[in-house]
Amino acid sequence: MATATPSEDYTEDKSSTKGHRYVCPICLESLKTPRSLPCLHTFCEDCLQTFITSAVGNQQQGISCPVCRKQIMAPESGLPYDKWAKSFPINYYLSAQTEVHSDIKTEIENCVFCERSSKITPAEHFCKNCTEAICDACKNFHQNVPSLKNHNILTLEYYKKNPIIPEMDEICPYHPSKVIEVYCSDHSKMCCSVCFATKHRHCKDVKAIEECAEDLPEGVIKDISTKLESLLKSVEEEIKGKEKIGEKRMKCKEEIVVKMTQCVEAAKKNLDILLKKFESDVDNHDSSAESQLQNILKILQGIKTSVVGDMQMLETANEFGSKTQVFVALEKAKTQMNEQLKQISDVASGSLSDGYTVGLEKVEEVCKLKSIGNVHSLMSTSSAVTLGTLDIMESFINDADFQRKQRLIHLEPHKIKWVEKWTYKLPGTYYGATVFGKKVAVVTEEKKIVVFSRAGEKLFEHSIPYDEVPTGISSSHENKVYISFKGHKILKEYEIDNNKITEVNQISLQGVAEGFCIFDDQIVHTSGEYVYISNKNGQLINSLPMIISSGYIAFLVGCQRQRMFYHINDKNVICRRLDKDTTTKILLSEFTESPRGLGIDFQNNVYVCCRRGNKLLQISHKDHSVRVALEVDCYTIAFHPDGMSFVLIDYDGNLRFYTISE
Repeated sequence: MATATPSEDYTEDKSSTKGHRYVCPICLESLKTPRSLPCLHTFCEDCLQTFITSAVGNQQQGISCPVCRKQIMAPESGLPYDKWAKSFPINYYLSAQTEVHSDIKTEIENCVFCERSSKITPAEHFCKNCTEAICDACKNFHQNVPSLKNHNILTLEYYKKNPIIPEMDEICPYHPSKVIEVYCSDHSKMCCSVCFATKHRHCKDVKAIEECAEDLPEGVIKDISTKLESLLKSVEEEIKGKEKIGEKRMKCKEEIVVKMTQCVEAAKKNLDILLKKFESDVDNHDSSAESQLQNILKILQGIKTSVVGDMQMLETANEFGSKTQVFVALEKAKTQMNEQLKQISDVASGSLSDGYTVGLEKVEEVCKLKSIGNVHSLMSTSSAVTLGTLDIMESFINDADFQRKQRLIHLEPHKIKWVEKWTYKLPGTYYGATVFGKKVAVVTEEKKIVVFSRAGEKLFEHSIPYDEVPTGISSSHENKVYISFKGHKILKEYEIDNNKITEVNQISLQGVAEGFCIFDDQIVHTSGEYVYISNKNGQLINSLPMIISSGYIAFLVGCQRQRMFYHINDKNVICRRLDKDTTTKILLSEFTESPRGLGIDFQNNVYVCCRRGNKLLQISHKDHSVRVALEVDCYTIAFHPDGMSFVLIDYDGNLRFYTISE
């Protein structure tokens, strides 16, 4: 029987995480009944169930993790969603930590086994395997029962003061009904029996978990803990950096709103001043016109009075005067009339203002404004995770390409240069290519998979025993590819082991997969009329309409790290997020050169093959500006998952391999 006592194995943690409170990402309180999703993020059972209830309905097949957004399938097929949380495994590691600071342990006084027999016996020990407090007698009983004698028993005092992880089998995150049994060193994966049988049966270095545990190198825990502390520090610095960016953005937001408000207020004030000046100008014009009018009216009124006097004079002379007097009156009237006619003619020939016109063009331009200013985001990055972090983590992440990528990650998109390393003339017609691990694979109209090394050497080819022509190929990790077929609603999954290719699965889809991409938990494919989003079993999650008029293949590419995918929609390149916001379209750019193949580099810049013009275009991830990355004939493009190399296939069947130039 194994009886544990306080020893070096159970020494309190003196690291920087000592006293760290494990909190639920949903409620931000200490974890209660911690349950872990397959993505390894842990939540309170009640919080997780509340989230599941709010996020799904009876028709849903899964949820997105609240932290990483990874698609999580139902724990069991047909299980009601109100029981999902209880079906996810308990995180006993965090449960043990949270129980140390709870009152549950201090309340344990009596032997649980004896209580079931209606006896009250003080507990002195704790069985990790039974997860029960026991007395001396029950401890001795354990020793005499073959199935119990190997149980790990601690003193109750030690149990109350320290975190204790129950002796429980580790549940497989992909097959909840199975437990972890073996470890594949080839892929650094813990596997259940199903994982081993379906994905690792050809691997060479597979051992039982217990055997691996016994062979742990001395000091490995301290080594990994040190590296994790370094990583934690870098993450915390990165959080601070991102928070500073957020603070800077909010400050900038307030500043530009104040500036625009000041400009608008100044513009309004200026408009008020200009309006008053305009009113004054109108008054001045009108006063002058009124004065001119009154002067003319005064002249005409005088002429009128004179004419009336002449008429009275002539009438009086004619009625009461002599002939001589009449003659004289007539002559005076004639002379006066000629003078009056001249005056009237002079007045009539002059112009008077009878109204006004005004130029409203400038004011109308203001009225027609749809915007008073365009807002553009200034992209910024924090630099907490840098080469300093990589130096500390060197033995943990010993990957030259990864470190090289970190050196180039902040390079301006327009400064990225690509160098052609090799070209291979492909016989026949080739529809698609993929780059994975240290290999390049293409599919042919002759129903073959042809595999090359990244150095340009043809390694081998494999005939595909299927009636239809393969039209697309994509990889999910180093030894697995998926292939679509013309006019068929299926994907075939193949495993590549050395020079051998084996079909391991066939996935039925909702629509024809003319173009497709593979995510960890989902499949996105296009039929030319719709974009379909399915889980890895082919069950439909969402469908979105699209337009394809530029070619037979509906080109599409996915960005695993950003959980986004891009596709051709008529002559546009559209970006969509692989979450609940999948219906939101982001127009990146419009082309007239008939866009074809799509690719994404290590910065998330998008590359577009253009049929006309023989060029590969780059769409910047910063501002969506477009530039010519390469002057080259190209039909389809496929990037390596690290985004630092790619292959092109042109219309003449040339396979070209490019890497980034420093």
